[in-house]
Amino acid sequence: MSQSHDEFFQAYVDCMLWSTCCEDGTPLDERFFIDDIDDKDMKEMLGDCEDFLLQCDHLIIEDNLTKKPHNQSVHEQAGQDFSLTRNGHGAGFWDGDWEEPAASTLTDKSKEYGSFD
Repeated sequence: MSQSHDEFFQAYVDCMLWSTCCEDGTPLDERFFIDDIDDKDMKEMLGDCEDFLLQCDHLIIEDNLTKKPHNQSVHEQAGQDFSLTRNGHGAGFWDGDWEEPAASTLTDKSKEYGSFD
């Protein structure tokens, strides 16, 4: 994978950990790290990210952002937004950080993957 794709995947996994909670409501990232994720789950997440990027990488450019993300690359922003959008959180590609029509296309493609916990 390229550096930008590595950034996308790392941001995606980090977002999955902080946006998902244990049964007691504690965010996963307070108890677990990326190395704690099951190999099968990591392969599935990596496959989803690679497939999404194969279809949508041409849209993940700074010109499609409404503003430059703070201390992040455009691929890091997209990795977080892919995680949030596919899992139906209250933020993601659709919340105003991405220009249209890219925002709608990225949102629609993300939702095709369904949620992943």
